[in-house]
Amino acid sequence: MASAGLKKPIIGSDLFFSIIFQRDPKFKLSGTDSAVAPGKLRKSLEKSSEKMLAAIWSDPKITINQLANLFGLSGRAVEKRISVLREQGKLVRIGSRRAGYWQVRD
Repeated sequence: MASAGLKKPIIGSDLFFSIIFQRDPKFKLSGTDSAVAPGKLRKSLEKSSEKMLAAIWSDPKITINQLANLFGLSGRAVEKRISVLREQGKLVRIGSRRAGYWQVRD
């Protein structure tokens, strides 16, 4: 490792065994090591929520799994976004989970 100019790995063990290899800063991956700016994240979520509302508006009987496939998200991620939209009063479920449908509110 030293001959390649790399720092020594950090070896630790508490309950599990771990090794951390330290990368030279000049090989930093662009965009993955830094946090997303909160404003950008909020705008991105708002935009995707609007797209989700549009999909629900066009097919009120759309399922969580269909939304997940449509947007490339997990079912749980869709459920969380739907929960937020319901709290904001933008989305209402009419009827049961199985036989009901979604109603988009302005």
